Amino acid sequence: MRALCALGMEPKAAIRVVNSEPLCENEELEEFEFSHPPRSEIEYKNAQSRCLVALDLLQASHERELAAALLGRIHCLTHSCFEGLILDVVRAAGFASTRADRAHKVGRSGDGGIDGVIDLDDFGLDAIYLQAKRLRPGGVVGAGAVRDFLGSLETRRANKGVFVTTGQFSLPAMMVVKSVTRRITLINGQRLVELMIRHGIGLKKVKSFDFQEVDSHWFQQAEEGARSA
Repeated sequence: MRALCALGMEPKAAIRVVNSEPLCENEELEEFEFSHPPRSEIEYKNAQSRCLVALDLLQASHERELAAALLGRIHCLTHSCFEGLILDVVRAAGFASTRADRAHKVGRSGDGGIDGVIDLDDFGLDAIYLQAKRLRPGGVVGAGAVRDFLGSLETRRANKGVFVTTGQFSLPAMMVVKSVTRRITLINGQRLVELMIRHGIGLKKVKSFDFQEVDSHWFQQAEEGARSA
């Protein structure tokens, strides 16, 4: 009964309709008597805006939980699998070509701190060098590690590098990057999982839905068509 009242129907009218006999084909449907006028367009728009705000808050809350779960799962990966993940993320994020054959894991003894390379052309004349450092929760990459990465780039005469960690970068580490002319991008754990969520890496879609609204233009055309008929 409460739901019927919410729709604007008087309880007596609702009972009268439910208990009525089936209508014949030529019998006109009984018109409902509304307890209040239909909602105005302004009321509807305000209600819709509140729903959209609620959906945005729900999505933000879900993505925070999802990010935490992703980061926890990344910590369980082997180092080799983690390096492969970083290659996938960097390519999907548009840092380099999306062609898988241009991405290579290095990650071996004597690699000088380079874990992966993405060639930017077919001849290997230009490339992005990657370092992937998986730290325990709360771990921080210091300036020394970033300087070592820059040294590895210098050895290869490389100008582009991406340093990814599951932890954070210290302020001195970030200042080192700002003080050099090479194009270096630092990606911390939070940024890493944000990129994974944006590009759907390591995720599967469980459920989706469409948010619909009243099409005023459709009703306007329907009214005009009825008047001209």
